[in-house]
Parts: sequence; C-alpha cells; structure tokens
Amino acid sequence: MGTETPMSIQVTLSDADYERAFHDLCRELDRHPGMIFRSGTETPGRYSRWDIGLRAPAVELRSKGRSLRLLGHGEAGERLLSLFLPALQREPTVARVEAGAGELRAELHPMAASFSEEERSRQPSLFTALRALLATLSSCEDPYLGFYGAFGYDLVFQFEPIELRHSRQGGPDDCVLYLPLEVLVVDRRKESARWHRYRIDTPAGVAAADEGPRATEGGDPDADVRLAGVAAADEGPRRPQGVDAPTPVAKVAAAGVTGEATSAVTSDQTPQ
Repeated sequence: MGTETPMSIQVTLSDADYERAFHDLCRELDRHPGMIFRSGTETPGRYSRWDIGLRAPAVELRSKGRSLRLLGHGEAGERLLSLFLPALQREPTVARVEAGAGELRAELHPMAASFSEEERSRQPSLFTALRALLATLSSCEDPYLGFYGAFGYDLVFQFEPIELRHSRQGGPDDCVLYLPLEVLVVDRRKESARWHRYRIDTPAGVAAADEGPRATEGGDPDADVRLAGVAAADEGPRRPQGVDAPTPVAKVAAAGVTGEATSAVTSDQTPQ
C-alpha cells in the first residue's frame, strides 16, 4: 500500500458572454475534440436546464472488451496520467497496468464464474476502473469536473456471461470518455454563461486549463476562485448514484451527461 499523497483541486469560475459563448464553442469543435449537451427540460435527479460544453480534453479514455487506454493530451494530460497510474495499480479488479509515452494501458480481470445479483455491478469492468479514477478527484465538490462521453451497448457483456456469436475484432470502441479541465455551463433561464476551470495537483506537477481569458469572457477571470479541498489521492467516492456511479463528478452516460442531455454534439478530431 503506498503512502497517501495530499491533493488539492482549485476551481476558477469566469463569466462568459451569454450570446456568443456557446456558438463560439460549437465552431471550435470543427478543430478540436469536444462535446456539447443541451437540455430543454428539468426534472430533479434526471434532467437539468443547463447547457454544457467542453473542448480539447486533457485526458481521453477508450475501452474495448476488458482493455482500456488512457491518453494524455498535452502537458496537463500527461501530468494527470501520473495521478491516475497509482489509482489503477491499487484497484483490485485491474489485472495489470502499463505506462507508455503519453498513455496508460490496463487489462481487467475476467468476470467471476458465479456471483450474487448484489455483486453484479461490482464485477471487474470498465466501471470499477472508472470508480478508481474518479476517486482521485473526489475532493472536488464542483459538479462539472469529471468524465463526459458515450457508453456502447457491448458493455453489457461485462455484467452478463453471454457467449458471443460474432467477432468483436476491430469495430468501434465500447466506450469513449473525455476529461476536460474547462467546462462551459450555460443557464438559458437566467441567460448566463460561465467557464469552470480546474487546477489539479498531481505527482508530476499542476495540471491546469489554459488560463488566458477567451474573447467571449467578460469581467475578471479570477473573480471567483474556490479551493475545492484537500484529500488523499486514493480517497474513495462519497456519494454513489445511478448504476453504481462513483460520485456526481462522474457525468457520464450513453448520451453524455447522466440523464441531462436531450441532444448532443460531439467531435473526435485529433487534438492539436
């Protein structure tokens, strides 16, 4: 068991131009990977009225079968990998982890031959690895820090011992998730927009979003700075939700944000 390493996450909130911010972000998706989620309804615990957008994620998670890759984009992404590596090494459902140039590769243990229904969601799967990654971010109470992306139908085979009749060689990944260090949040009811930017301590140094204000931002970009807290890097999640989702910082689902996106625009352009 390694020594626990204190970690802090700082959140900077910057006002953005309500009329232009979302439109400009849409145009940026022609050049950068990213996602946009829009919702026109609000139901507590399921849908929200906020529009959420992100671009140029620092880390990209891709999984296929019982293998997963974490790709670090840029200096910030590679620093985050130094935070995630020990988390995966400590996770008992992960069989092995290898670190390469700008990426981590992990293999999951096979599913148990038999298990109780209560243990189904705890079987080795992408989600047990994702919980381990999210636990490293659990000191941050900002609800928008987390992985965003898409889950494929083949992930069901990680919970159900079904004999496959068709080859899964090649084809799309089972899952693609992005971890951004800046997220645009638009409230159409209040006609306001705000960037949430994060600075995360890692063993390799601070990983942070570009601190320069965008053309669509207004006011002082450092007007509202909050220290999200200090916690151990391997501290467990605090508030389970959904299908054993680790914590509200895990904004992931088949369409992107958990139940919060009625429509989505995505881009998987190669990061610049």
